[in-house]
Amino acid sequence: MVRLLARWTGDYGRATNVTLGLHVFLFLLGWYWFGRLILGPPAWAGAWTFLQLAWMPLNMGEFWGPWPDVLPRWTFQALLPYLLGAVLTVARCSPLSWPLLGALTGALVYVHSVSTIPWGFAVWSSLWFLPMHRAITWKQRAGWSVLYGGCCALAIAPFARLYLQEKQYGPATQHDLLLEAMRYRMGGDFLSTSEALIPSVANSRTLRHPATSGSSRVPAPVPAGR
Repeated sequence: MVRLLARWTGDYGRATNVTLGLHVFLFLLGWYWFGRLILGPPAWAGAWTFLQLAWMPLNMGEFWGPWPDVLPRWTFQALLPYLLGAVLTVARCSPLSWPLLGALTGALVYVHSVSTIPWGFAVWSSLWFLPMHRAITWKQRAGWSVLYGGCCALAIAPFARLYLQEKQYGPATQHDLLLEAMRYRMGGDFLSTSEALIPSVANSRTLRHPATSGSSRVPAPVPAGR
């Protein structure tokens, strides 16, 4: 889609931002539909959808909610309610749909890989306890869950192969300088497990939301010669 739009806009940046309206539409429609599934009445679903519009900074520089630019994380958040809704509707009807659900979940790695892994595991875990329209044995549930995980892994495999091939490993010649630059640019939660699991406002390096701040927190470069 972006390549086709780029022929009209002249570059990929503008072509990507053209899809901003589509993101907003899919985001609102998806979370409203999911709200109807879990809450029922339209008024409650509408309130639920409105709450999803609240931008929220998370640890490790991540965030939840809309963003004025089209980012992979926001694309994933716009598609997420459809995945969760499929779990509550299609997956409950028959475990025959679980392999396809696994493949679709794994395909989201090409949208935002960081989000796909934990959400894929969350969906896989939920299948063990998902109430079914027709009762199935624990042995059947285990078998179909394995198929879900296998199809999910197969969808992720090409991405993982390319990711590992492009990685270059080797000793850092200036280890202390590298750690200093990483801590300054990305924050301590990227280098400390305790800070990553228990984030605080003081050590957060999350960018301020452009809608509520006049500028973003962009750190200055590391001085030359150090």
